[in-house]
Amino acid sequence: MAEQDFQPFAAAVGANVLTQAEYLALAALGPGFSSGILPSNNLNKVLRQSSIMAAVLGDLIEGVSGQNVLDDGTTTTILSNLASSIMRGGGIGIDSGAANAYIVALPIAPIAYETGMIVRFVPLNANTGASTINVNGLGVVDVIGQAGDVLQGAEIGVAPTAVIFNGTEFELLYSMGGKFQVPPATASNQAVNLGQSVAGGTLLDLTASRSLGTTYTNSTARPKIVMISVI
Repeated sequence: MAEQDFQPFAAAVGANVLTQAEYLALAALGPGFSSGILPSNNLNKVLRQSSIMAAVLGDLIEGVSGQNVLDDGTTTTILSNLASSIMRGGGIGIDSGAANAYIVALPIAPIAYETGMIVRFVPLNANTGASTINVNGLGVVDVIGQAGDVLQGAEIGVAPTAVIFNGTEFELLYSMGGKFQVPPATASNQAVNLGQSVAGGTLLDLTASRSLGTTYTNSTARPKIVMISVI
């Protein structure tokens, strides 16, 4: 586990600090402290305000990037790891489930499923049919394809995968190497799915050579598509 040096100051229960209301009413809140004796509860509150945010940011960097966050007086490495955390988009989850039943642990655990949240992980197994996902123990949720249908198999590969929560289910955004579910086309420039392209007939892969002048005859209600490649 990586080392995270930035910890909150005066965060214990009953710590000697101003209440939040007292802090907001503090005359020095705007101009800062000047000369004189500074009450310890004033200083402790100021230190806690800054240190607790530093600790949260440090925990985020360590959790998402997996790198050390060291208090060594420099900022270069911390800044680099912060940038890495941002690019990782919340971290890559670890899958411990089985095919069709994915159990994912994110490095920074969410407290609930929220509409629009994206979960990235690398599955241990490809799916063979309808699938579910459980993120950090928040509950089992169905995974559907881009067309809004249950998965049929091979949509999820053993490769980087991302799903997005739509408020009810997780929709598969991508899975490298997985099959892509295509919704039925409703306009001329949209992609068609296999069901639309077959249109009740059968697509044949004719790899043998055909001479010019070959005649193809359609069966009743079975449209034929002939693709010609001239070399």
